[in-house]
Amino acid sequence: EYYECDHRMRTKSGDWIWVRDVGKVFEWNGDGEPIRAVGTHQDITEQKALERELERQRDRSDQYFENAGVLMLLLDSGGNVERINQRGRDLLGYPRDELVGEDWFETVVPDDTSTELSGLFDGLFDEDADGIEVHENEVCTKGGDRRIIEWKNTLVRDAAGEVIGILSSG
Repeated sequence: EYYECDHRMRTKSGDWIWVRDVGKVFEWNGDGEPIRAVGTHQDITEQKALERELERQRDRSDQYFENAGVLMLLLDSGGNVERINQRGRDLLGYPRDELVGEDWFETVVPDDTSTELSGLFDGLFDEDADGIEVHENEVCTKGGDRRIIEWKNTLVRDAAGEVIGILSSG
């Protein structure tokens, strides 16, 4: 039975480091507790520091997104809402998670323009697409009011450079 765990360990010099302990138990006592194991310890202190820094940066980005004074919207490649910030929810009249997972074009874009805008959106995912940097269109609030939004759009790409979504502010 193999095991793996991360934990802190004090070195001979008194410093604390993170260690990944990987091994296999070979012998147990009568109570089922391990009494003999073979394994390795790997210093992962640097990795843990990078993870903490990445988490700190992600938290900061989340704060910028959530507290922006404009509507911020992240759509996946299918036009579904991945995120919308507080300003966007307030402007459109939706509670925190009601729009997440919903098709933006069916839910928020007026019926008389949704087909056109959905086609425009789909075109962003063509291989040679550069994106539509600025665009203006109407949206419907939850209460049915129409608002005109001028959007600033940025394509979101994966590690391979493929467009996987769009980040818009307006």
